[in-house]
Amino acid sequence: MLEEQRLVPIQELAEKREDDAARDLNEARKALTLRETQLRELENYREPPATAVSAEMLRNREAFRLRLSEAICQQRRAVELARRNVETQRQRWIGSHHQTQLYDKLIDRARTHEQTQQDRRDQRDLDEIALRMTQARSHS
Repeated sequence: MLEEQRLVPIQELAEKREDDAARDLNEARKALTLRETQLRELENYREPPATAVSAEMLRNREAFRLRLSEAICQQRRAVELARRNVETQRQRWIGSHHQTQLYDKLIDRARTHEQTQQDRRDQRDLDEIALRMTQARSHS
């Protein structure tokens, strides 16, 4: 029981870290989804066809296309960073999950060991009682 009691606070800390990592992974996935949606919106943006074309309108349209192209490139970089963050958070969660499993196993082993020790003590006590009863009968 003593070994198990020592491990429980460590296990609880590991579980908290795992929960935090799972929450961060979820947030990273949401951010990635948002970035991907924004990228699709930019890539799908279509300029309405122009009816009258003047030199100024052509310059404005070309400037707009250039800004749109830059925005798409920037958004692609943001998507890539978000993907990397998801992978980083996923690795962090996996590590913390393994740590939690390790402490779970240690606690289970400690319980099993302590139960085995208690069973041996109980058996020794029963054997001693049986021996005393046998000795008491033989002396009577």
